[in-house]
Amino acid sequence: MSTGRLGLITALMKLGLTRSQAGLAVRSVLGKIGERLSARDRVAIQGFGTFIFKENRRARMFDPRSGVSRSVKGRTLLRFRASGEFIRALGRLKG
Repeated sequence: MSTGRLGLITALMKLGLTRSQAGLAVRSVLGKIGERLSARDRVAIQGFGTFIFKENRRARMFDPRSGVSRSVKGRTLLRFRASGEFIRALGRLKG
């Protein structure tokens, strides 16, 4: 089961926030994370994890169709590294 924006809003509503307050809080947090990631900054959320950018280097690839080896340019990937606390919490949930 996946949780999206609506699931986060519902969880905040259970804590006593109104729907509009919860929606504003979720949009604000996700907007700030997106803003920092757009600037290619590292985003670390204590107890949850860290979003980091990783540079893949150039590689040589072999095309079996043409039989030619060619160079593929490197690219930047967004990665998520879960914190130890979050991983332990997941372990407790599994039972």
